[in-house]
Amino acid sequence: MIKYSKTVNFSIYFLVILISSCAIRHIEKEGKGKSRPSEWFYAQRSYPDKTFNVEGYNDALEQVLEAKTLRKLPITGFGAAWTSQGPENIGGRINCVAVHPTDNKIILLGAASGGLFRTADAGATWQSVFDNQSTLSMGDVAFSPSNPNIVFAGTGDPNISAYPFVGNGIYKSTDAGITWTYSGLAETRIISKVIVHPTNPNIVFAAAMGSPFERNEHRGLYKSIDGGATWAKIFYASNQAGVIDMVASVQNPNILYVSAWDRIRTNSESLSSGPSCKVYRTLDGGTTWSNMSGLPNTNNGRIGLAISPTNASIVTAIIAMPDGELKGIYRTTNTGGSWTNIASPVLSQNIYNGMGWYFGKVFISPTGETFALGIGLWRYKNSAWENVTEMLNVHVDMHDMAFSGNAAYLTTDGGAYRSDDHGDTWKDIESLPITQCYHVSVSPHAKGKYWVGTQDNGTIVGNKNKKGDWNTLIGGDGFKVEFVNSNKRTFFVEQQEGNILITRDSAASFENATLGIGIGDRKAWDMPYMVSPFIGQKCYAGTDKIYRSSLANQLNWQSISIDLTKGVTQNDEQFHLISCIEESKLEEGTVYVGTSDGNAWIYEQNTWFKINDSLPNRFVTSIKASPTRKDNVYIAHSGYKDNSNTPLLHFSKDKGLSWKSIKGNLPDLAINDICILPKQQDTILFVATDAGIYGTKNSGKEWQRLGNNMPYVPVYELELDTANRLLVAATHGRSVMTYPLDSVLYRPALTANISGVVTLPNGIPLKNVQLLVEYGTQQEIINVDANGNYSLNNRIPIGSKVRISPSRKDNKAVNGVATSDLVAIQKHILATLPLSDAYKILAADGNNSASVTTGDVVLFKKLLLNVIDTLPISWRFVPKLFNFPNPLKPFTAPNFIEIPKLEAVRNDLDFIGIKAGDVNNSASPN
Repeated sequence: MIKYSKTVNFSIYFLVILISSCAIRHIEKEGKGKSRPSEWFYAQRSYPDKTFNVEGYNDALEQVLEAKTLRKLPITGFGAAWTSQGPENIGGRINCVAVHPTDNKIILLGAASGGLFRTADAGATWQSVFDNQSTLSMGDVAFSPSNPNIVFAGTGDPNISAYPFVGNGIYKSTDAGITWTYSGLAETRIISKVIVHPTNPNIVFAAAMGSPFERNEHRGLYKSIDGGATWAKIFYASNQAGVIDMVASVQNPNILYVSAWDRIRTNSESLSSGPSCKVYRTLDGGTTWSNMSGLPNTNNGRIGLAISPTNASIVTAIIAMPDGELKGIYRTTNTGGSWTNIASPVLSQNIYNGMGWYFGKVFISPTGETFALGIGLWRYKNSAWENVTEMLNVHVDMHDMAFSGNAAYLTTDGGAYRSDDHGDTWKDIESLPITQCYHVSVSPHAKGKYWVGTQDNGTIVGNKNKKGDWNTLIGGDGFKVEFVNSNKRTFFVEQQEGNILITRDSAASFENATLGIGIGDRKAWDMPYMVSPFIGQKCYAGTDKIYRSSLANQLNWQSISIDLTKGVTQNDEQFHLISCIEESKLEEGTVYVGTSDGNAWIYEQNTWFKINDSLPNRFVTSIKASPTRKDNVYIAHSGYKDNSNTPLLHFSKDKGLSWKSIKGNLPDLAINDICILPKQQDTILFVATDAGIYGTKNSGKEWQRLGNNMPYVPVYELELDTANRLLVAATHGRSVMTYPLDSVLYRPALTANISGVVTLPNGIPLKNVQLLVEYGTQQEIINVDANGNYSLNNRIPIGSKVRISPSRKDNKAVNGVATSDLVAIQKHILATLPLSDAYKILAADGNNSASVTTGDVVLFKKLLLNVIDTLPISWRFVPKLFNFPNPLKPFTAPNFIEIPKLEAVRNDLDFIGIKAGDVNNSASPN
């Protein structure tokens, strides 16, 4: 045993603790279920400060982007692709929705932390269109009514919980949402609403909440008259109040209403109401403003606004109280001359449940119904309110709506929905990998499946084989799943605030597993616990102290420490909790512990030793013991501070007696987890950060971002799937992703497998496809199976150049070609309704001329009239990962995949099969 200079005597320890208190600003009720997870993760990134340092955070992201721009060739094995494992059916929080004004098949959805997604086929397939940006938090998105190719998207999360995802301003698209360029307003941090003038796309209004972490001038309503090139502030309430909502008259765009909201959120202050929480109106496009009389003007919380799309005299305001309950829903039918509260007592008691700060939107449909968004969706029709989602299969917590013709669109904490009957029934329209994951686990008994704890979507299990069919084990917020090596039917799950449950029948039932843990202990929202891998099957859990139990005594927990934190001094409990636990993989009973207030400990031979003297005073996010060398241990911290350059990653070769920074060239990002690759003598390490995964192959001397396709999304945990040789990442916004470790462990003499799937553009597997695979001097022809899958196993030498070329014999050239396709192609040629999807444009080019002309229409007419029975090219096959430089001119797309040098297993070699003439996606896959 290594001897430490500092031991702890329990009695002396208690005597020297001094508990003091000081006055802090009142923390208002925010709805515990929604604010606590945010508080927990926000505290990680701010301790020991009282507020989150936005400048430091943005500086770190700029370092990431600069490194990408200046990057040399990637470290060998670090340039492969991440694979999304899903889930896609569980969903995640979607803040905003926008529907193309003239083509309701084109829809944009903005996630709270997962980016912006686009469909051109009414939701059958979706593409991520914002992954190259440094922020994936979306606040609002809006098409220009007069020129729908112009779209504006605002970043940042308007539903300001205690760890809001701040943005960096507003972006503009000129191709209907496919590509984006930056348009300014970085310092506003959160854009809550965007409106484009109905006839002049150069006039744009952007409502900004500003940074919730500080009082400043960068909030209010901004206006651009040059299409977003420059912005002028035209409304300002105060240095703590931004604009949370805005509506404008379609008939007279100079008439606008805005609602201001006093909102500040730090570790010591939560302000969600104030003197500026009012409704203001302008009649001259923003030159002058007046406070609306007739509405409550004191003791208001968040306010949402709606204006009738057919009658600008009708405006509705939904107003929360300071405690988060509903104050009222007020309607005017005379442009604000007078207001009437139309809220019912039932609505007031049920819509918010104390979380009016998290919701607060109201809408008026083209047919006159009013919809109020809260935990459920309420509809006002025939002078009565009803909850139209209560009995339907729609996720709770409503955030945005849009209307197109008779269709209504709704976004929630669990996905997006469409109704074609004014809200009576709803159907899910998206399958997106935007789940916010906290933890991921790999079972020793169920190879290839991933067990994931998620925000607001419980504990779930699945993998990429059924991305759209992951199973939910238990609800609430889900955290770590821990397995018992000796019994595949027994494992643990955890819900918020340390609610550990055990199942002994493979999740058929669960029972409480917290007996003995102090009820009055301070517990983290994500309370750490673990099951020992050793035969004794001991279990450890951390509150403000460490508990130990075992399966042998039916989990009767007993404390083995005193308070290991620095102790509560200023009513700041979230700063004084145990944050991570790790048992050595080589020495049973040697346990490492980190705390949220910067302490680190080792437990050896029933004694605690403090080991953080030379470490940063920051939140400890991860401690990992080496799987190879018993005295090696690694520790990671979180936190942001501008111009700090505090190293947040350290290594010890003597169990914590001394530490060395191994930050190297890592950007100044918060580090959330550490993963050490076994059997590599601690040379290969990975860290999960707030902007993806970084890896090193020389023990931390040089780091590089891992993979070529993970967006800049926070990753909270890493695990190893050793059976499938994968690194598994729990992303907080893009579900679960995996990376091939065979790529990292490059061996020149090895062979590698390749595989993929061939589908139609709508995702249906395409049959009867054969692929010519060329590698080195070899050629092989392989066929897809009934599900469109193909593979070539254990024959392609690592380092080979590989080319894969699909083809399909199709004796029915008319397959999928119909009169409706000809009409669509003609409209495209006439520019009355252009085809906006790259695959459809390729399908329209029947004569392979790299253009769509009347010659193609003539060709397809001859085919339908049986004048001809073949086409120059009946099928095209485009690599699914191909990034169209210009999706409106997609003719440079290759019909093959070429890998200059195969470095590892590739299971992402997918193709999209495009049937010539089939722009409506009706071709049979058989």
